[in-house]
Amino acid sequence: ELDEAKAYWATKSIRESFDLYKDVAASLPGCDLDATLKKVPMYVPWHEGSKKYLQDIGVWTDAMEENQNALISRQAALRELWDQASEEAAAEGIEADDWADFWLAKRAENFPDYYIELPEQ
Repeated sequence: ELDEAKAYWATKSIRESFDLYKDVAASLPGCDLDATLKKVPMYVPWHEGSKKYLQDIGVWTDAMEENQNALISRQAALRELWDQASEEAAAEGIEADDWADFWLAKRAENFPDYYIELPEQ
């Protein structure tokens, strides 16, 4: 729900100022956006504002677009399953304490390869 312009400028700021803050904490070198960009496939889609920034600087690739589209389709299918499972759980009287097991079983049934292998760059 983040505004596209905010995501764009946040991504730009993170990338372009990395050298200024990378040594502040031991974990920050692992947050290098340029290094992250080499990790296609990604496992979550980019925000549209971040994607626009990456397109504007010329680093968004066809492989990234293919990966992005696969992830968005997968999320939509998972959301649809979530909604169906929620309705089914309510109809069956599934208690809150049992929801996680119920959901994981539904997800495994419908997405047996939940940790899908995505196209390589």
